[in-house]
Amino acid sequence: MKNLLKSLLLIFCCTWMISCGGDDPADPDNGGNNGNDDWNKTRTANILVFSRLSEGNLFVQKNYDAVAGIVNTTTHTACLLDKSNVAYGTLMENPGVNVAASSQHVAVFIPQDKAGTNSITGSTMLLKHTFSEMTQKEVLNGCMYLGMETKITDQIPMILSSVSFSKEEQIVPGTDVLKNNLKTPTVVVGLVKRSLLQSLKSKIEGTFSSGAYSFTEIKNANTSSEYCIYVLSSAKWKFRELKETTVSGDIKCLEIKIESLK
Repeated sequence: MKNLLKSLLLIFCCTWMISCGGDDPADPDNGGNNGNDDWNKTRTANILVFSRLSEGNLFVQKNYDAVAGIVNTTTHTACLLDKSNVAYGTLMENPGVNVAASSQHVAVFIPQDKAGTNSITGSTMLLKHTFSEMTQKEVLNGCMYLGMETKITDQIPMILSSVSFSKEEQIVPGTDVLKNNLKTPTVVVGLVKRSLLQSLKSKIEGTFSSGAYSFTEIKNANTSSEYCIYVLSSAKWKFRELKETTVSGDIKCLEIKIESLK
């Protein structure tokens, strides 16, 4: 299983594969810009998360073009394709690579769980450039943490990372991995089952030093969705704004803006 996961990562890293509308205002309770401080948009990362916010496979209808169209027409730093699950057997079905091929991105698969005999649940990170280094850590039983170097500008580096949580037993080892890999340039964007959100928050509060990190629950429109997005970073980053739109059916595009503070 571990060899398969490593092979998938290598395959996706070597494959070449950048609009969300809506005007949902930043929610002060969500860590957004509340008017009391200045927002430097030239220091802001734009992360596009595509998700059904459920257990559902993102591309069950193979509607790659709808997602690729938004990727191609929205200014962004990177994209995360939640539940872009991989099927393997005689042939490998790799949805993230299909989107990457249509949008000239590099695709990296981040396993979350083994979904069945011939499939792996996970997300795909899309970057607009190749990279020389990435950090890969196993949380538990194939659930992986992945961090990749990117940048907002040449002067503002960023280690964009992701790990998602679907089971209670992933929380404790996952928090340890997060703590061990949280550096000043690190921004973690992942999904967590809503029923596990409080466990994740509590474990992070008990593990990280006060004032050393920032944790934000991204408040999507459907507050009863099965999954929600979280952002974890060093204290040098601040969540500023969320824009949410419908892509196709129940697929959402959540545009998350995060500022690198001086």
